Amino acid sequence: MRNLKKRLLYLLYIIMTAGILSLGLFGKDENVHAANYREEAVRIAASQVGYHEKGSPENLDDFTANSGSNNYTKYARDLGCVNGVPWGATFFWWVMTNACVPRDAYPQGTVVQSSWFRDRGLLKMRGEYIPQTGDCILLGNAINYGIIESVSEDSVTIIAGNRGETDAVTRCTLSLDDSYIFGYGIIDYEYNKLPTGLNLGEDFCALIIRQDTWKTIRNDGSDVVLWDEAARADYRWKFERQGDGSYEIRSLYDGKLLTVEGGGTTNGTNVCVQEDIGEGNPHQKWYIIDFWDGYRLVPQNISHFSLDVLYDNDNYNGQSLKIWYKGDGPTQLFAIAQIDYLMLEDIQISDTCQSNMFIGTKQTLEYRMVPENASANMVSWSSSDSSIAEVDCNGVVTAKAKGEVIISCTSTYDTGISDSVRISVKEETSEEPSTEEPSTEEPSTEQPGTEQSSTEQKDTQKETLEKTTEVFPSEQPTETPKKKDVVQKGRRIHDKYCHYDITSVKKKTVKVVAIRNKRSATLKIPSKVKYKGKTYKITAIAGNAFKNNKKLKAVTIGDNIKTIGDKSFYGCTKLKKIVIGKNVTTIGSKAFYGCKRLNRIRIRSVKLKKIGKDAFKKISKKPIVWAPEKKIKTYKKLFKGKF
Repeated sequence: MRNLKKRLLYLLYIIMTAGILSLGLFGKDENVHAANYREEAVRIAASQVGYHEKGSPENLDDFTANSGSNNYTKYARDLGCVNGVPWGATFFWWVMTNACVPRDAYPQGTVVQSSWFRDRGLLKMRGEYIPQTGDCILLGNAINYGIIESVSEDSVTIIAGNRGETDAVTRCTLSLDDSYIFGYGIIDYEYNKLPTGLNLGEDFCALIIRQDTWKTIRNDGSDVVLWDEAARADYRWKFERQGDGSYEIRSLYDGKLLTVEGGGTTNGTNVCVQEDIGEGNPHQKWYIIDFWDGYRLVPQNISHFSLDVLYDNDNYNGQSLKIWYKGDGPTQLFAIAQIDYLMLEDIQISDTCQSNMFIGTKQTLEYRMVPENASANMVSWSSSDSSIAEVDCNGVVTAKAKGEVIISCTSTYDTGISDSVRISVKEETSEEPSTEEPSTEEPSTEQPGTEQSSTEQKDTQKETLEKTTEVFPSEQPTETPKKKDVVQKGRRIHDKYCHYDITSVKKKTVKVVAIRNKRSATLKIPSKVKYKGKTYKITAIAGNAFKNNKKLKAVTIGDNIKTIGDKSFYGCTKLKKIVIGKNVTTIGSKAFYGCKRLNRIRIRSVKLKKIGKDAFKKISKKPIVWAPEKKIKTYKKLFKGKF
C-alpha cells in the first residue's frame, strides 16, 4: 500500500512536470520565465559542487585553496552578510540570488527558517509530497538546507552546502523514505506580486537623474545612456500613467518607449527604446517605487529587478542602462525632476531661404517652432534627392547637381509636424550678367571747349532717363512674375489639431484625415480651419482617420461635421468618451469597432439618421448614451442591436 502511494505520488509529479513544460512552450511569458528560474537555480547550484569552506578570509573564490573549517565562503561575502558562521542556508540564499529568483519567493538568511515555509503554507513533510526539481530540502532536524537537483521513483538527488568531511558543496542521493529528510520547502518560481507604484501624476514630463552621479538619462537614438543634462528633447521623458498604476515612459526625442531589450529577465539585460508594439508588452511599463530619498524604476512583471547602470570605468558619460536584481544600496536610486510640458504645434522654415542655388554653393536654413519653447524641440532634415542637394543635421544645404529638390524639416517626436521648401539648383554660367544700370546718356551736342556744371549734367541725365522710360518702356528691367499658388481639391492643410483634405474649393469645405499630435490623449475637432486667409468648414471625418490610435481617450466632434467615416475610430482601445456634434447625420460602418473602453457616448445631434454595420460592436459592455430629449425614442430604435 505504501509503495502504491509512492507510485501515485510519483505519477502525479510526472504529470505536474509535463504541465510545467507545456506552459513553458505555449503559455504566458511569466510561466516561461518561471521555468527558466527553476532550471537556472539548479544549474548554478551544480556548478558549485566541490567548493570548500575556508580557514580564513583568503582565496574565497578558489574552490579548494585555503580549505579549512572556519566557515569562510564567497557566498557570505557576495551577499554582504555575516561570514564565519555555518553556511548551508547562506549557500541556498546565494544560489537563489544568482538565479534572479524573485526575492519574495524564498527565505533569505544565514540560518534555516522552516517557519518561513510553514507560515506561508509551503512546507511539505516527508512522505506526503513528491518533491520537484528546484525545491528546497530541509535536512536533519530542519537545521540544514539543500536544493533538489532531480527526482526518481524512489530517491532524490540534492546539492547542499557545508556538508561532508571537507565542509563543502556536495551532491548526494537520498531515499525518499530517508529519515534524514525533514521535509520540503516549495519555491514559488512563478511568484510575481506586482508592486504598488507611486502616483506622481496622470501624465507629466520629467528628467530622470541618476542620483549618485547626477547624470541624466538620455535617448541617443540607439541606446539609453547617462549623460550631462541638456535642455533638449533627447533628455526629456513623458510619463503616461496606466490603469494598473504603472507608467509608460516615452522619449520626447523620437516618441519611443523606455523598455527592457527583448523582454529580458536576467541581470545585465540592456535597457533601450523601441516603438510602441501595442498592449500586452509588460516591459514597456514601469512602476515608480519610493526608496530612501529617491525612486526606483521597476519593470512591470519582473518586479525583483530595477533600473541600474553597469560601470566599466569612472567616466559615467555614455554608460548604458541595464536592469539588475534589486539590492538595498543606492546604486538604483533616481530623481524624477518634473518639468512643464508644452505641446509642439508647428514648424516653420524661415522665408529668408534662397529658392535658387548654384552648384557647389551652400546655405543654412533656419526654422522656428510654435511655440518656441515646445518640449519636443528637436528636428531632422531630409532631402527629396540628395544627388541634387543634400542637407545635414544642422540644416546646411549643399547644391550638387542641376535640378529641383524639396528640403524638409520634421519634428523627431511627431513626424506629422513638418515644413518644406523647394530649391532649384542651376549651373553657374561663365559670363555673369552685368549688374550695372544700362547707360541712358545721349551723345553730347556740345562744341569742344564747352563746359557744363556737374549739377547741369545730372539734370540732363535725369531728363534723358525719364524720356527713355517714356519712349522705350519695353526696354526697362522687369521682374519675373511668381507662379500663383492655386488651391485645389485634395490639397492637404492642417492646424494644431488635425490634418485635413480640401473637399470643395467653391463651398470651402474640408474633411479630417488624421490627428496632428499622435501622442495626444484628448482631441477636440473644431468646426472650422483657416488656410491662406480663407475659412473652411470641417464637414466630415474620413474613413480610417484615427484607426488604431492607442492614445486617444476622449474626443469631441465639431458641430459642422455631418459624416463620421467607415472605421474612422476603429481599434482605438483607450477611447472612453465621445461627444458627437450637432450636425452629424451618418456614422459609418465599424466607425467605433473595437473601442473596448468606450462607455460614454454623448449625442448632441438631432439629425442622426444612419448608423452603419458594426459601428459600435466590441465597445464597453454597458455603455451610457446621452441624447437630446426629443430624440431619445427615435435613437433607441436606431441604436437597437448596434452594441
